[in-house]
Amino acid sequence: MRTACLLAALVLTSAAFAEVPLVVGGEARAIVVVPAEPAPVAQYAAEELVHHVAKATGVTLPIFPADVAPDEPDARVLIGRLPETYESGIDVDALDEEEAAILTAGEVLFIVGDDGDGEALDPTTRAGTLWGVYELLERELGVAWMWPGELGIHVPASDTVVIGDLDLQFKPHLLVRRTRSGIIGRESITHGFTEEGLEAYRHAQEVFLRRHRQGATYRVVEPVRGGASRVVPAPRQRGARAAERDRRVECVDVRLEPRLPRGDHPPVAAAAGG
Repeated sequence: MRTACLLAALVLTSAAFAEVPLVVGGEARAIVVVPAEPAPVAQYAAEELVHHVAKATGVTLPIFPADVAPDEPDARVLIGRLPETYESGIDVDALDEEEAAILTAGEVLFIVGDDGDGEALDPTTRAGTLWGVYELLERELGVAWMWPGELGIHVPASDTVVIGDLDLQFKPHLLVRRTRSGIIGRESITHGFTEEGLEAYRHAQEVFLRRHRQGATYRVVEPVRGGASRVVPAPRQRGARAAERDRRVECVDVRLEPRLPRGDHPPVAAAAGG
């Protein structure tokens, strides 16, 4: 009851003023709340937020499932589909594929999106909530991911992180966003890694690519013929709008690099100075 009354008051006053203190003077001022049984994307999104706030401030915000979250402090970040999120004014069920919403109301920050049920790092899993967290980190904390691994993360240091008025709704511009990882698994080509090192770097690249919103609203089924890749809808549980779009998307050629025949290529060699 206390939480519901507090939320109602915050929503009524959010248009006038919103300020969500996450860390102030090097001390935690907020908690992070996820659903009691969070989907993998929502759980991972919460962990990514906490990880980057800690890199900026040295302070680790606690994450609580909704059913055991304490009443204090008032400042909190609600990630994923929670009852309070539905009451906040965000039309959660109307979110488009991979769409994210970020809203501040009083001392509460809401981050929610259209998510699939798969693993968060699987590029075929819709991850709107994760995109919301990454958008927040870039806008509010100045985070930049320059290359895979912890050394590639740039986070400006600060002892205070306070989120002001936000009311955003957005989604990726492209239905399919993929980049080659750069790892060539054939033993004759990739050298210098132990088996454990290669697996660690593979994971680091998966994380890096997700942070740059790599993924797909639609599942890409690898080549059918002539270099094309057939695209079929990612599993969904709702939406006449999505069904209509599904009918319009039949196939797409996702190959970006030219396919040259084997053998010598004098024009290419000349252009390269060879």
